[in-house]
Amino acid sequence: MQSLMPSREQMAIKLNEEEKAFSEELERLCIAVDADRSGFLTRDQFADGINKGRIPLLLHLLGLDQDHVQNFFEVLCSTTADNQVDIKSFVRGCMRLKGPATSFDLQIAISNIADLERNNAREFRNLKRRIDRIERVDAVDVATSQRSSVYVGSSHDPL
Repeated sequence: MQSLMPSREQMAIKLNEEEKAFSEELERLCIAVDADRSGFLTRDQFADGINKGRIPLLLHLLGLDQDHVQNFFEVLCSTTADNQVDIKSFVRGCMRLKGPATSFDLQIAISNIADLERNNAREFRNLKRRIDRIERVDAVDVATSQRSSVYVGSSHDPL
């Protein structure tokens, strides 16, 4: 009787195959709304997919809350200069949003935040050095122009 029931390994393989199929389908749906075929989604393209496409149904099948996915998309958008999200990164992120966060997920998030803090601190130091250099050059220019105006204004020639 036990041989008729799938083993844990078989169930895990089946679950993995289903998730891969959902992931590929979500990627296909996102590519379908990528009007310029850039591999990136703009806010308008994503909204179009949510409003007109099958993306909401697939999100529901994945057990993902549409509002959470939209917020996730907005967060990703806000971290890029051109406000576009790489489709593959978005799909990977959505697949990771499934289910409860694990300790591993939280450790990755903490590590990413620490990396961002280090990068921000480094960029801040670089900007501070640049500003300091500009202020020093500006101070030299001001001092030089004040000295030259003293020399120009001290002419002994009568008008």
